Amino acid sequence: MKKSSLALGAIAVLVAAWAGGTWYSGKALEQKYPEYIAFANERVTSGYNNLAHGNYHLEIKNTKLERGFFSTQIEDQVILTDLKDNSQLILPFKSTAEHGPLPLSRLTSLKLMPVLADAHSEMTEDPSISEVFKASKGIAPYSGNFSISYSGQIKQNSTIAAFDYSNEQFSINSTPIYIESDTNQEGVGLLKMRLEKWVSTLQADEFNDQYQPITVNRTLTFNDVTLDSDLSPTDFKYIPSGKQRFDIGLISVVDEATTDYSAQNVELKNIRFDYDTNVSAQFADYRLNNSVEALSVNGENFGQIDFNLNLGHLAAAELNQVVEAFSNPDLQQQQAQLNEAGLKLLQQQPTLAIQPLKLKNSAGENQLTFDLAFSKADQQAALMQGKILSLFDKLEMDANLNRQSAQMLMTSLAKLDGIENPEQYAESELNQSLEDAVQQKVLVSNDNGTNYQSKLILENGELKLNGEVIPEESIAQTLLFMFMGGF
Repeated sequence: MKKSSLALGAIAVLVAAWAGGTWYSGKALEQKYPEYIAFANERVTSGYNNLAHGNYHLEIKNTKLERGFFSTQIEDQVILTDLKDNSQLILPFKSTAEHGPLPLSRLTSLKLMPVLADAHSEMTEDPSISEVFKASKGIAPYSGNFSISYSGQIKQNSTIAAFDYSNEQFSINSTPIYIESDTNQEGVGLLKMRLEKWVSTLQADEFNDQYQPITVNRTLTFNDVTLDSDLSPTDFKYIPSGKQRFDIGLISVVDEATTDYSAQNVELKNIRFDYDTNVSAQFADYRLNNSVEALSVNGENFGQIDFNLNLGHLAAAELNQVVEAFSNPDLQQQQAQLNEAGLKLLQQQPTLAIQPLKLKNSAGENQLTFDLAFSKADQQAALMQGKILSLFDKLEMDANLNRQSAQMLMTSLAKLDGIENPEQYAESELNQSLEDAVQQKVLVSNDNGTNYQSKLILENGELKLNGEVIPEESIAQTLLFMFMGGF
């Protein structure tokens, strides 16, 4: 047999295999797509509908699924119904899904990994959202490219269009939002998002200086927003493990000046949420690091804030039940489930640590650390009997206060309150507070009042504050004072 005949035969076999695979992929997509819609309504919309408390209803509906040999045409609607008057917002989406295993668009871009389908989706127009298309200047407000593997893994690269729109009550100006993900059907996997700028103005109900209701225009600004999430599924449906980082360059809230209204203009710079979840054996541990580089209110600088929180030894099965309970539309059943799962969580001896909470300005730094571990005691019985200390295997808190830093913070607060001679007022109030705290042995100072410390520790079954044992009958009041008073 000639080599050319062999080659032609091989090509024919490959073409037949590709055609068979294409037919199979189209058939599989046609069968699986209703499952995707049902899953979305079960997970995504049910959660939203529970939060809406009967005011709104969200539903995802497939209106067209037309299978061809090479591709399938799909049309879906996201329908939001206002249950007070049954008015609806309808967000239609039109998609073209090329059948695998090797869609032509992937072949031309040399993407040779077999997939069930490769799709492009766009939001289309509906009279109920005509203003959205005006804001996007006729560009599809949402568009995205997706690929679905035979195992159900979903990759996407999507864009929410830039908006530029205003009317008498609302305005928005934004750059596009870019989203990339590679997740399973539960939404667990890689996710990245970025937004350069978002500025919107809306009307807010407030009270003027005479406590009369007024409406003010409030402008919200977000700059340089990024999300980078890398999560992996675990044996617990709602408890993935991995890392997440969320950064925002600027958050600004500015109220329009009006007569007899003291606007509260707030600005936060370089906000970071850096989270790490580890699930091993039957327990989950969370490390939550949060920071704000600079906080200012009406031009008064309150400095830097760091809040690092560790939650450890959380029973993953019970924590999974807590998250799952929020999807229960029956609020009484939901509360009962939360109470039951919460008690079981406490019985597994979880830990909580603040490492640390810091307020820092140009004058100095104030810091609080806290470390707590629950015991195996019967929590309900211990509380009813007033045996609070039996709830804990470990309880320790350290606070450090810098006088100059605290005085700067109090001066800024006094200025915001419009107090005359704010520096003098802050110094006087701080001196009195520190003097009272020292007399009550809540604070101690070893350097002539430049810095103050407070240490609360559980030792040998006794709770000690700065070395002094706290009587059993005073423990609840002391703990409440320490926790609520902070520093």
